[in-house]
Amino acid sequence: MKTFIHSFGENPILMTEATDPNPLDDPEVANRAFQQVMDLFILPEVERRQEIGDLPKPLVIQKVQLVFFPDDRKTMVRFNDEVDALVKVKLKEGISKEKGDPVYSHEIEGLKEIELTEDDDPDCAHVIIFHIGEKWLLHFDFRYNKDLSSRYIERASEFIKGAEFYYTQNHMAPFADNLYSAIELLAQAILMLFRDRVVTESKSHGPLKNRFNHYVYLGNLKPEYAQAFNSLATQRSKGRYLRGEIRITQEDAATLLEHVKGMRDDAIAMLQ
Repeated sequence: MKTFIHSFGENPILMTEATDPNPLDDPEVANRAFQQVMDLFILPEVERRQEIGDLPKPLVIQKVQLVFFPDDRKTMVRFNDEVDALVKVKLKEGISKEKGDPVYSHEIEGLKEIELTEDDDPDCAHVIIFHIGEKWLLHFDFRYNKDLSSRYIERASEFIKGAEFYYTQNHMAPFADNLYSAIELLAQAILMLFRDRVVTESKSHGPLKNRFNHYVYLGNLKPEYAQAFNSLATQRSKGRYLRGEIRITQEDAATLLEHVKGMRDDAIAMLQ
């Protein structure tokens, strides 16, 4: 989820890039989200570092960055000049800049995009807060494992190419095997964005299949993707382990390819 909160005084108003209705568009919900970030991460870290003399008293906060790791490492909290990020901003009307020109806070209308720098783990999620003029701008990106997910998608694309070849040869056993590998990798690529340990650590197919079916059941993806996953799991087992006759027609195979390619497109979109 990528969101922006514009805060005036103590009343932040959430602004999101998504066009679909979002529960966080409710100012009350946005306020709670803002306060949770303060209570759970920022204020405890300020107190801890002030106690050991690592931060001044009082502390004037201009910007804060939280970096959430995909493993068990403790959340990193950075203040002011410690913040390290690549920021794209929306300039106020009438202001233009050339590459390399300095940008000042009074020239900024809002945030467009914020990314971690190359010095940080690309698989981290992060939150960043800026005080610009009379506004507090709060940006969330709670997607974990973005770099790893992109590599899973790339590998899935290779298996899709293999499936396409066997489709042209009407060899349905290796077709199902390759396309199942593709959709399984895509399911992992999607679910790992939410730091699902079962997805990345399980050594068997069943837990991933169950997780993915539940994720689709909740309305997050097209039902056809779960249907394709389940169908390919069955047909792949028959073909690879000679456990029965494969029942995939050319028409069925074309439909399965279409669904897996659509799932790949949706997985790519989730990384953008």
